[in-house]
Amino acid sequence: THLSQLPAELHAVRERTGLTPPQLMDKLGLLNDRLIAAHCIHMDRSDIELCGKARMTVAHAPIGNAKGGRIAPIMELKEAGARIALCTDTFSGDLIEAMRWAISMQRINRQGNVLDARTVLDWGTRDGAEAIGMGHQVGSIEAGKKADIVLLDSSAPTLAPIVDGYGVLVHSASGHDVDTVVIDGRIVLAGGKLTQADGGAIVDEQGAVLGTHGGVHRFTVGQRKGLGLSSSVPLFVVALDAPSQTVTVGPKTSLERTQLTASSVNWIATDGTFDELRVYAQIRHR
Repeated sequence: THLSQLPAELHAVRERTGLTPPQLMDKLGLLNDRLIAAHCIHMDRSDIELCGKARMTVAHAPIGNAKGGRIAPIMELKEAGARIALCTDTFSGDLIEAMRWAISMQRINRQGNVLDARTVLDWGTRDGAEAIGMGHQVGSIEAGKKADIVLLDSSAPTLAPIVDGYGVLVHSASGHDVDTVVIDGRIVLAGGKLTQADGGAIVDEQGAVLGTHGGVHRFTVGQRKGLGLSSSVPLFVVALDAPSQTVTVGPKTSLERTQLTASSVNWIATDGTFDELRVYAQIRHR
């Protein structure tokens, strides 16, 4: 469930019950080690102690929290006894990015080097598995556990040089660096491509439903063939507003709320239309 996410939530619960959300959960017998509560942002010291004593799990969503201008007291909750696990919420599906933001937000909150890469990697793997009662099956690579493995492309520029594996993974990698995913012994992603479904067709289908947004255009399989490009190569074009070079994604949409990153971009076109396709630079062509 969500817990203490917004000031409006605290106000509504206090008006109805005279309690804070954690106090209400405790009164109802729901605040315990089986509870997984997302956000946990607006908590005073007594709320934090109550949650820690219950040994509940906080599903920490650092990216969503930060984009709403908020930082959850995660270190305080951890020190009080709560388990911390990571989630991505709706702003990004990249758990590696969530690890990176978790470190940054807590270092800002505490004004110091309070978190390390290995700890947040545990939050995103082992501790999440423990929270859902599957720690004996998944969450780490051990004999007797399910063969759930994620392999990254070590030749990617973002991962070079690999001096500290934990640090490089958390601070430099992203989901775009994932090459292979094995779930319970089944290879579901190989060479960055789905093995159980047609990823390109899925993206084309949702693009047809949502339409094109302003300066961002994704070419369909047919259009890619017309340009002489492989139908398996995802092709994005981002229009830059020269000379300011600002990216436009429609009147009400900004790149801040999309999954688009620099490693998603294949071509950048500027000072022209998509029909003319005056290429400014080729960033990445997979």
